[in-house]
Amino acid sequence: MLCLCCMRRFFVLLMVVILGFGGFLAWKNGMVRFRMEEGVGKVEEIARVQTREMAVHRAAYFEKAFYEEGYAMAESFALDDQVESVGGVVNHHLLAKQFVADFFRHLSRQEPSVIVVVSPDHFARGRGDISVSYAKWETPFGDILPADEQIFDAVVKAHPRIIIDEGAFDKEHGVRNLVGFVKYSLPETKLITALVRQDAKKDVVNAFIHALVKSLPKDAVVIASVDFSHYLPQQVAEGHDAFTFAALQNGDFGWLAKAEVDSPQSLQTASGFALAREAGNFLPMHRGNSAEFSRDTFATTSYVVGRYVAGEVVPMKYGSVMAFGDVIVGEDECRDVQKMMGIVPEIARGVGLATVRIAEVDEGCNVNGKNGFGLLNSFFVRSGVSVVDPRSSNDSRVMVNGNLRIATVVVHDDGSDEVIEDGVAEVRGIRERVDRVVVYVVWKNWKGEAREHEKEMVRGLVDAGVDVVIGFGGKVGEVVEYAGRPVVYSLGTMVGGSEGESLGVMVEFFATSIRLRKVPLLWDKERVTIRKEINEEGIDFSYE
Repeated sequence: MLCLCCMRRFFVLLMVVILGFGGFLAWKNGMVRFRMEEGVGKVEEIARVQTREMAVHRAAYFEKAFYEEGYAMAESFALDDQVESVGGVVNHHLLAKQFVADFFRHLSRQEPSVIVVVSPDHFARGRGDISVSYAKWETPFGDILPADEQIFDAVVKAHPRIIIDEGAFDKEHGVRNLVGFVKYSLPETKLITALVRQDAKKDVVNAFIHALVKSLPKDAVVIASVDFSHYLPQQVAEGHDAFTFAALQNGDFGWLAKAEVDSPQSLQTASGFALAREAGNFLPMHRGNSAEFSRDTFATTSYVVGRYVAGEVVPMKYGSVMAFGDVIVGEDECRDVQKMMGIVPEIARGVGLATVRIAEVDEGCNVNGKNGFGLLNSFFVRSGVSVVDPRSSNDSRVMVNGNLRIATVVVHDDGSDEVIEDGVAEVRGIRERVDRVVVYVVWKNWKGEAREHEKEMVRGLVDAGVDVVIGFGGKVGEVVEYAGRPVVYSLGTMVGGSEGESLGVMVEFFATSIRLRKVPLLWDKERVTIRKEINEEGIDFSYE
């Protein structure tokens, strides 16, 4: 057996070895950590380069003939005199690929060193409000390399909700559909791609714009990859697009937030960047609709393409309103308001102000303790629709719609001459303070066609300065012109009772004219839908 002394020596020696080895490891680890801290920039740079080399995205189309056909079609469009673009708006729906080709054909004349493509995050895959990519993009014409790393650093550091997220770009057609055109027209240009979620917050978008303005070179171009109105008949889509087009023309950042497009924030980014670079003049190139390239005129996608260039912004006078017919709700019809109203919120979304009349609500209409009128009113307010309340007397309000001050006046008819005089006095009192006046008349005894009392009301209102008269009264009435102004005698009953037809109207105000678009609607006892005969041309009324 070993003696006790030997055992003590053995354990002392073992402890020395263990402590010595541990100290060596600690020293080595410290040296490694010191060296990493000393060269942290190089280590990060190597890691990012590796990430960049590993992350590769691909264009959606790899047939060169596909792009060459688009550019051949674009040859029919004239090249304009404005060369230098700072920003732009282009579609990613490639049914109109000639528009995309023409946009990048124009851009090729200035050969920017960097472009930024900002797209909707269509599938909400991004983990942040805005996702950016370091990856290179493979196209049939070669690879597109990402921009310099300093730019990416500035963008990502601008806000915690702006992150690198390569996974968000998988199958994202808002970018993948464009990169082939980018490489074809701009072979040496580097690229930044970004996806913006629909629920991206305003402060994140502002931080993103600010970072781009500060970090991008002077020749950079920021492009919004955006399609306009979706899944609506061409007539409605054109009305919605006119509202957004005017916002682009006027450089109205807040107005763009209401645009009926797949990414208002992407439009705001391109517009905000261009305005900050003193190039807020939107130069339109193309406006179109998928109905022009296919047989489907009912569920369409529309396009507005243009470039931001230097020059004075010339404001475009524009505003729009829309009105729907009466809503009559029984006890059984108030349980699912959203289903019942069907297409109405989508139609109302793309105009300045929409109005509906709640004509009657059954006293037994209650959902979760909330009475029917309150339920309907809340739904319409959330949908951006103003309500004509049958319980109120005449009222008027003034709002800024687009860049026009538009007054809406409600007249509750009682069949007397006095109500006509009161309505005329209301209009005259407000006319000089606003640009346009819209009057809604709730008829007392509407029988389906205008009698002398209704005609006298219209004549008095228009002669006093009203631009449009729209009536509520149960049955659909005719649309006529009086003294160059549109008159819609009655929109009919939109919701209520047995199946029936009603009329919605979209009214657009321009500097010297008014356009009225009819939107025929159908109530099928369950929901409101658009009738197939929607695509009747708009009716124009001139101020001159």
